[in-house]
Amino acid sequence: MHLGDERDGIPDSRRRRTVASLCASDDELPAVVRMVQYLADRRLVVTGRGDGADDDTVELIHDALIREWPSLGMWVREDRGFLVWLQNLERQRERWWRSNGVDGFDDGRLLRGRDLAAARERLQSHALSLTDAQRDYIERSARAWQAEQDRLRLALEEAQRQRAVAEAQLAASRIREQAQRV
Repeated sequence: MHLGDERDGIPDSRRRRTVASLCASDDELPAVVRMVQYLADRRLVVTGRGDGADDDTVELIHDALIREWPSLGMWVREDRGFLVWLQNLERQRERWWRSNGVDGFDDGRLLRGRDLAAARERLQSHALSLTDAQRDYIERSARAWQAEQDRLRLALEEAQRQRAVAEAQLAASRIREQAQRV
């Protein structure tokens, strides 16, 4: 399901997903496949075959289910804040993943600042609701941020060292000037 934006009047809508993308980890795949089959047998979802097992898809049969299925509506309302955050995280992770080129991934697409802080918090509180790929993205972001902080700390320490040397040289120069005047 794709969450809409209530403020802009954009309703929630169905969204085709790969069955594998519904799993938090690879070992969940058999249980998720069974659940998808159960829902398909009851005509609540439609499935599609991909080129490989990881490409098989699932989608709600109709947008009306989102509006008319009370239990689904309640689950979405209860977790909407997390689900919106998760949808945005996945969008950011996908952009980062697609940035992989000959030089590797674009680290500029990793999480930073408030986004990283929120992700680390959600990683603690909702770890089981995140996929391995999402957890990896958050952890890579945290490692990159830490490496950046370490580089900045070293640069600051070097700047402070150079300043101390310059101040010592200036003081020595002033002392020489005063000694020459006397």
